[in-house]
Amino acid sequence: MQQRLQPGQCRLHQLSGEEQELIVDLARGHTCGEIALLRQRRCDSVRRALSNLYRRVGVRDQRALVAWGLEQGLLRPSDLVCQLR
Repeated sequence: MQQRLQPGQCRLHQLSGEEQELIVDLARGHTCGEIALLRQRRCDSVRRALSNLYRRVGVRDQRALVAWGLEQGLLRPSDLVCQLR
């Protein structure tokens, strides 16, 4: 089992490539269903992977995960898709 990261620890290098891609897909505005289609996985598998990722990096939701990705340098502002609702 993966150990939860402590505040201030460099976390990016501890994420798999698939986990990093998942964060990028979220930043690009893809839903869980769209990510499942892109990655050829089941939607519930994507949701479970997200839930595990939230716990590992210490965030509560998708917005916080994307913000964390920006802070860690995984994402650039150009990766973000802004949607007005």
